[in-house]
Amino acid sequence: MAQNTAGGNAAGEASRKVYAVFGPRGGSGKTMLAVNLAVSLAKAHPNQVALLDLSLTFGHCAMALDVTPKTSIAATSADSLSRMDASGISYYLSEHPSSLKLMMGARVPEEADAVTADHVLAAVNVLQQAVPVVVVDTASVFSDATISALERADRILMVCTPEFSTLRDVRECRRILTEVIHVAPEHLYWVMNNPYPYKPLPMDQFVQTLEQSIDEEIPFGNDGPSKATNRGEPLVLAQSGSPTAKAIDRIARAFEAEVFPSASQERRGLFNRR
Repeated sequence: MAQNTAGGNAAGEASRKVYAVFGPRGGSGKTMLAVNLAVSLAKAHPNQVALLDLSLTFGHCAMALDVTPKTSIAATSADSLSRMDASGISYYLSEHPSSLKLMMGARVPEEADAVTADHVLAAVNVLQQAVPVVVVDTASVFSDATISALERADRILMVCTPEFSTLRDVRECRRILTEVIHVAPEHLYWVMNNPYPYKPLPMDQFVQTLEQSIDEEIPFGNDGPSKATNRGEPLVLAQSGSPTAKAIDRIARAFEAEVFPSASQERRGLFNRR
């Protein structure tokens, strides 16, 4: 797993963290969460957050942000990427009005095979030189690129949906992550997303069978998340008061405390005033 490269957590200092968003099933809301988590953090900490889209074959981060990337990391070599400075890397970044910086793994499906584990490692390293927070939207398969991102992450957000088939899949993913890739269990952050107006599998049954508590639950948002994505308007901006957006903001604030401790303390101080 990634190590803190910013020299500690003293007041006023920012750590450097990588948050990978992973889910074994398409349609789980993985990209929606990655995009909105990154925007929520960028809104609170301008020019301090980057999003790396590693859903290589059909990545939707650019569409969800309504930005048009000029290029992708597939268009260069991992060695060239690793030697880039701030001015060089800027060519590979598209900026959203929230100040979030987007880097694409691939722009078109045929570029996907060109992205190697070394590309991912180089991309994450160079992004961490530019900003303290890197959010990674991974693919839903254990490809070399995905595994490299998961190994490099400080936290892996496991996106679940309340279905029996998802329960089986995430249980297998946990086994692979902890026993094969050797991710420490405490580095997993469990998110239950509810894409339906009903729960095919009750939460307590899911938790009991998985033998794993859920860190955050994202409530059903009706058609709000899909409409926001189709319009290229992140939900945390377009519908900031919705329960879905508030749940994602809570995740952002939890991670904010890890990266920007002084800002988190100031926020708590503000809301604890009497």
